[in-house]
Order: sequence, then structure tokens, then C-alpha cells
Amino acid sequence: MILRDGQSILKDPVNIKLDEKVYSKEMQKVLTSKDFCDFEFIFGEKKIQAHKAILSARSKVFSDMFGNDEEELKDLEVTDVTFEIFEMFIIYLYTEHLPDDCFAQISPLLQLAEKYCVADLKEKCGKILEANLNVSTALEIYKLAHRFNLNSILIVNSFKLVQE
Repeated sequence: MILRDGQSILKDPVNIKLDEKVYSKEMQKVLTSKDFCDFEFIFGEKKIQAHKAILSARSKVFSDMFGNDEEELKDLEVTDVTFEIFEMFIIYLYTEHLPDDCFAQISPLLQLAEKYCVADLKEKCGKILEANLNVSTALEIYKLAHRFNLNSILIVNSFKLVQE
């Protein structure tokens, strides 16, 4: 905790250790409880409620969006991605967790990571692509790795498999 004069109550705030599983579960509760939500993403009849503070902390794009509005922004209609993919994205912003079986959704998740400047999601997607790299997926992974400027080793390895 930082006091107004810039001093920290904690002796070494950088080295605070959190149990990632507990943190992820607690943040999932924050999202699903809908308590204190102050923003909605609209998909026709469906809506995803969220917290501006968390969105802003996780994405510079959201921070700029919420910090620069003259009138308080309360919702945003989303038309460039499905509800299910965006929900997965929002859950990731809160928990830093993706479902184990999300390989098929990596392309739209990478698009969202890039659009909203979420570098750790982009990195995580790269790791998922790497874990799923084989002869049958190599061409698609090569295209994605190149398009989204992912890890150069992933690009080289996928290119080698494409050539086989």
C-alpha cells in the first residue's frame, strides 16, 4: 500500500509473494459476483459486466479510454469478436488464466491481445501455439506467429515443419 507522500507501508512491495491459484480464484469471484461493476460490454442481447479499475490496470487501451472521456463511459458495443471469445479475454484479464483447450481460439485471442495491448496474453498465446506445434498445425502457427510478431524461435520452428 502506498501512502499519499509516496511512502510504502510494506517494507519490500516488489517481493510480495502471492499464491497464483488463490489469486486467480479470488479474481474470478470478483468478476462473477458483479459487485461494483461499472462497465458493460454489449453483444446484442448478451452483456459482460466488468470493473473499469481492473480493465485499466490490465490494458493501456482501456486506461486511455476511461481516462479521457468527458462523459463517463458506461458501456461499449463489441462487434468484431464473438461473445464467447471476448468473455475468455475478460476472464484472462482478471485471472491470467485461459482454458486448457483454447488452441482453436488463439487467433481471435491474439487479435484482442494486440488490439488492447495486453502483452502477457500475447506471450501466453505464443506458448500455447508452441505447445501445439506439429506437422498438421505448423502452417497456421507460422502464419499467426509471423502476423502477430511472436517469438522468433516459434516462427523458425513452425517454418521448418512447414518445409517438411
